[in-house]
Amino acid sequence: MSKLTKQLNSLKDHPQAGWVSSDTKDRGREVLMAAIGGDRPQVVEVENQEGVASYYGWNAIRMFTRPVTAGALVFVLLFGGWFTTAHAASASLPGDTLYGLKLVTERAQLAVSSTERRAVLHTEFAQRRLEEVAVLQSRGDSVLVSQAMEAFRDELQGAQEELLILREDGNVETIAIASVIDQKVGDLNDSLTSLEGAEETIDDVDESKKVAREVSDSAVGTIVDAHEAGETEESKLALEQSFKNEYIALVSRQTFDAGRIAVIEQALKNVDDPSTVLNGNDLRSMNFEVDSATDSVARAMDLAASDGYRSAFEILREADEILLNLEAQIAEIEFAILNPELDEEESIDETEENESVEVYEIKDEPTDEAQQVEVEINDNGELEIKLKDESIE
Repeated sequence: MSKLTKQLNSLKDHPQAGWVSSDTKDRGREVLMAAIGGDRPQVVEVENQEGVASYYGWNAIRMFTRPVTAGALVFVLLFGGWFTTAHAASASLPGDTLYGLKLVTERAQLAVSSTERRAVLHTEFAQRRLEEVAVLQSRGDSVLVSQAMEAFRDELQGAQEELLILREDGNVETIAIASVIDQKVGDLNDSLTSLEGAEETIDDVDESKKVAREVSDSAVGTIVDAHEAGETEESKLALEQSFKNEYIALVSRQTFDAGRIAVIEQALKNVDDPSTVLNGNDLRSMNFEVDSATDSVARAMDLAASDGYRSAFEILREADEILLNLEAQIAEIEFAILNPELDEEESIDETEENESVEVYEIKDEPTDEAQQVEVEINDNGELEIKLKDESIE
């Protein structure tokens, strides 16, 4: 066996068994590499460790990117159109062809996000809805404006629901998220105020402000509960910030509302009959209410300083409610001043209706009761007599 092994080993280097010299192998390799467009392995000389790291990093990138280049190209070709379309959809409005894609993209973001992120995303999407409302309002599309305002409220309620989930789960990020939501809702309230003054948004703005207040109350309540359950530096700072933000917002609204009333007073000087636009409101009493809306806030600040945040925020809520009611009245008066033709048309319609109807009393002899009937001329020029429901003695 050993003899046979020696014979086989001697044959492995024999030319007839396929052996070639090293020079022949090198020449053959050069011919092959030249044919396929390759080259010899590059030898890189490095003088320091930083160069070594850079070299191996470069080689690693080449190694991993080379096999995926074709796949990446296919990905870009397949999905590049989607991203381009999604970007275009981000600027779309309700009623536009791509608006549905915009909403689908938002729902996809929510689907892949954590609960903490979803709570904040809802407030960001709510801001988008208000931006859409502003544009739609300028176009005078009342139907789409109302739909966008409803979508705005849905987003706010979505943020509140996600916050409730965080609270029930005892998530460590609850206080931080509640503080962020309260801040963002405050910004949204400012945006809502800028939408007042148009007929198609008066009721929607009032309703949206109420929803925003509920969400803010929920956020602040979450922080207060956490603070009372176990006071921490985080909860204290969050409450101080929320109280400060709400106080500043109230004072700003108070100043702004007082300015709106002053402008109304000037505008009424050019109105023949101010009662037609005031609709029973008294500007003097409204002005007094605005000025005194935050009188109790000083006590709220004292309570907050002594860690009585729950009672302090309740006082702020009362002041906020006063301003909300006043702002609704102010918005109605502003609209009436800016749109006097609507009141004139309604007045003309009522006058024409009253002029076309005459009322007579007919005595019923057996019962000695008088009943009222209406006599009017219909659209065909025919005389119509209608018996009214009520009777008089």
